[in-house]
Amino acid sequence: MLFLVSVAMAAMIYAAFFAVAPRVTLFRPMRTADALMDRFRIQIRDADEPQTGAPGAPGTEGGRLPASRPGAVSDLTARGEEAVQPDADGPERPVEVPAIRRRVAADALPREHDLRADENALRKADARILEIAQETARREIQVARRLVRPSPDRLLDTDELPVLRMPRADEPIPLVTEGDDALLFRRWDAGRAGADAGGATVLWGPGGAPPQPATLTQPLPLPEPPITPDAPRAKEQEEARQESPYLFMDELVTMQMDVYQPAGEAGYFRLRIDPRADVALSPLPKDVTFVVDASGSITQSKLMITARGLAAALDALRAEDRFNIVVFRDTTTSFQPDLVPATAEYKEAARAFLGEIQARGETDIYKAILPVVQQTPRPGLPNIVVVITDGHPTVGVRDTRLIINGLTADNARRNSVFAFGGGPTVNRYMMDLLAYRNKGEAHVAANVNEIEKELPAFFSRLRDPILTAISADFGRIDKSNVFPQEIPDFFLGRAVTVYGRFEPDQHAEFVMRLTGLAGDQRKEMVFRADLRRARSEGREIAREWAFQKAYAIIGQISRDGELPELLTQLRELKAKYGVSTSYDE
Repeated sequence: MLFLVSVAMAAMIYAAFFAVAPRVTLFRPMRTADALMDRFRIQIRDADEPQTGAPGAPGTEGGRLPASRPGAVSDLTARGEEAVQPDADGPERPVEVPAIRRRVAADALPREHDLRADENALRKADARILEIAQETARREIQVARRLVRPSPDRLLDTDELPVLRMPRADEPIPLVTEGDDALLFRRWDAGRAGADAGGATVLWGPGGAPPQPATLTQPLPLPEPPITPDAPRAKEQEEARQESPYLFMDELVTMQMDVYQPAGEAGYFRLRIDPRADVALSPLPKDVTFVVDASGSITQSKLMITARGLAAALDALRAEDRFNIVVFRDTTTSFQPDLVPATAEYKEAARAFLGEIQARGETDIYKAILPVVQQTPRPGLPNIVVVITDGHPTVGVRDTRLIINGLTADNARRNSVFAFGGGPTVNRYMMDLLAYRNKGEAHVAANVNEIEKELPAFFSRLRDPILTAISADFGRIDKSNVFPQEIPDFFLGRAVTVYGRFEPDQHAEFVMRLTGLAGDQRKEMVFRADLRRARSEGREIAREWAFQKAYAIIGQISRDGELPELLTQLRELKAKYGVSTSYDE
């Protein structure tokens, strides 16, 4: 009951407020507006004419009001389009500065650069080109290669007049046929000089009579005699060798291009690079370090077979080579503190060292190989690391991927790593990928007893290096589809095969430039092939390319882990090309 009374009273009070509120004044309006208007007086009238003030008076210019001051707003608007008249009181004559030439010469600013020609720099400038044939012009790759075969194009010397290139003496002179409008010159006949136009016979096409020959102030230069194999261009060769930092690699290798072009798909190519064995070449000196596993996981009998095979492999070393042997367990023991010359005395001492090693202890592969791959090779010479192990670490870094990734990253000097093992228990995954990612290869003898024979044969393929630090440029070909992506060193008797893909509508011509080091010499080779005319082979080329790509993907998995996109690529390779891997589901 009390609650209802309270509600009723509150409603009555609110109703009373609402009724009285419109009559309550909160702010009183200003009532003095009328009075304020009487305090000011405004008068609008036309402006007076400009008055002349006293000279120097404020607001005047020489006794005149400023000329820019308008009489009215309309005058200011009209004057905006008027041209500004010069001041009549301005100077009538230009101001003369006394001795201006002498003062400017004395205050000349020093030049930051000498504008005079540097004769020494001009002589060093690489501006002379012997001959470059149009059909072999490098449209995609800039190559520092100077000596090529004679062609219809040649730059003129400073004192030479232009003359059309003419056929060689042993070439037939083409006849002019209907539709031809080319001008042909026969070879210069010194005996007929002056008999007709410059001692040359001119043939014209059906375009009409020839124009009158121009009057020459000096006779045309005699062309060079025809070039034959018996008369090499020794002078040009010597100039090219002096001017270019590169020497030619043509005498080192031969190349064979094969293609497979399925209908409506991308094409595949296989380029085989064979170091030539028919040319007398001096092999490069090499540095070799043998890293031998002598841990307890290697039985003593297997270790003795390996030691005998390695002792025989030392015969492939030349006197100019250097070598060392590192035997490892959980610690390492070296034959010598550093690399030593491969003399007969050191070889004999190394064989005695190998005959005394014992199999014992744990296996720390990473610790043994790490300091070897970190050593700096001699400039321009190959540094080879031959790892002989079963690939099963027991102490230290034991994860296979960490070993491969760590040693590859630490091999910043790009030494070539070759791996050798024997028997059915070898960790092929580690051996293959460690070698693949470090420009080498792996070999595993199927039977332990075959190690003594196969180890020297394996190392004999590395006996004669001819080129190292090789890089390749494939022009417009996508390098991500070319395998291997790092070209290994060249050895006599050891071919290198490169696989890749190309788009037929975009890559009619294949161009590859190879550069490398041979001691203190830089060598290069440019290989060109018409992919439409290359030798056609079967589907096996596509499958070999897929196998090489799978190898590269597995190498990436060892570095980045089993990413879903990488595993998907392996499954796609298996479905399309039939390439099986250990990652197949």
